[in-house]
Amino acid sequence: YTPCWGSFKPVVTKTADGSAQIVTVTTEVEGTYVYYTTDGSEPSPESALYTSPLHLQPGTLLRTLSLYHGQPQESVYDYRL
Repeated sequence: YTPCWGSFKPVVTKTADGSAQIVTVTTEVEGTYVYYTTDGSEPSPESALYTSPLHLQPGTLLRTLSLYHGQPQESVYDYRL
């Protein structure tokens, strides 16, 4: 039996801030690190680590990769803002 810890898929929420958006990224599993890109490239552990809300323009492609205990989880997820 393997317990279900929750999803490693990032949960992305956004709120308007003038012409930009404030983007918050969370996960269901504590200890999951989310790396991201906004230039369309494939995210990796060498990409930016999400640590605080992002201010992004509408239409930006946010690509995310979740790591748990140093191992990639699930797949790369894309969010068009």
